[in-house]
Amino acid sequence: MNRVFAKSERVIRATLEEVYTTLIDFQNKRPSNLTPNTEPLEGKAIGVYVRTTTLGFVAGLRSMMPLAVLNWTSDRTQSGTASAALLLTTLAALGEVVADKLPMVPSRTSPGPLTGRLVSGGLVGMVLCRRAHLPPVLGIVTGAMGAAAGTFAGNYSRTWLSQATKIPDLLWGGLEDMLALGLGLLAA
Repeated sequence: MNRVFAKSERVIRATLEEVYTTLIDFQNKRPSNLTPNTEPLEGKAIGVYVRTTTLGFVAGLRSMMPLAVLNWTSDRTQSGTASAALLLTTLAALGEVVADKLPMVPSRTSPGPLTGRLVSGGLVGMVLCRRAHLPPVLGIVTGAMGAAAGTFAGNYSRTWLSQATKIPDLLWGGLEDMLALGLGLLAA
């Protein structure tokens, strides 16, 4: 779904031959604008779906981090200022980074947090597919699958590492935060 924006419009009276001549001339000067894209769609789609799965995995580690990363990498408003969504998702991601270390927070594998992470992963997948002009359904599925994998992998690896190394869980949580941010920036 491409959009065309025009600053002004004007009506030009021309014969069919004049229009055809102008189009041929334009095509010769700028062939990439009028010729079909020869890049295979499959290659583009696979790359996008790998990115949706990766950002879904990040959603499994930190549910708000991929939404913030997508806002960081999106276009700004026309005035060049940051949007309210950028501020909200950044604050939510920072809040989650802090709240994750608190003992009163429920396990990410319990039904409520798991559902939130799956929704976040699916939403990220949908946004990436919409940006790439691909159908969002597969993006939703791959993002949610990545979120499920990230949720369980993050939970079990952090628990195992804390027990096996005797390093406090807080430090492993900080390392997990950095991993989530790094993966998110690479995939966005």
